[in-house]
Amino acid sequence: MLCRADQLALRLDDGGGDFNGMSHSGTYIVLRNRGNVACVLPGRVPVSFLDAHRRVLRASVQPMPGMHPGPVVRPVTVAAKGEARGSLRWVSGEVFDNTQCIDPAYVRLRVGQGALTARFRGHLCGTADDGPRYQVVPFKSWPE
Repeated sequence: MLCRADQLALRLDDGGGDFNGMSHSGTYIVLRNRGNVACVLPGRVPVSFLDAHRRVLRASVQPMPGMHPGPVVRPVTVAAKGEARGSLRWVSGEVFDNTQCIDPAYVRLRVGQGALTARFRGHLCGTADDGPRYQVVPFKSWPE
C-alpha cells in the first residue's frame, strides 16, 4: 500500500548542527507512519519551499550524481508506527558573485495526492542565474 499524506507526520531535525559548516546547512526530514499498517514511500518526494504566506519560492533541486537522468531511487517501506528519514542540504552562505538567497518559512513535501508542510528555518543561497539550489538525500527506514 502506498503511503498517503494523511497517514504521515512530518518533522524536521537539524541533528544538533550535523549539516552546519563551510557555508552549508541542512536538516533531516523525518516522516512517521501514524497508521497501524506499513506503507511504501517513494525514496524521493517533490519538495517546495514556501514564504510566510505559503507561496512557493524559487529554489531548485540539484540532480543526484550517477546515471543520467539520475540514479534509480528505491521506494522505502515505512513500518506501522515507524519512521523514514532523508535529508535536505543547501548552501547557506552568500558565497557566489551576485548571490540570491531565500529565507523560507515552510517546507512542503508532496506525498501521493496530498502534501505535508512544516515550519522551516534556513537560509538557502545560489547564483542569481540559477537561484538557490538544494540536495535531497533519499529516504531510508529509520532506524536502519
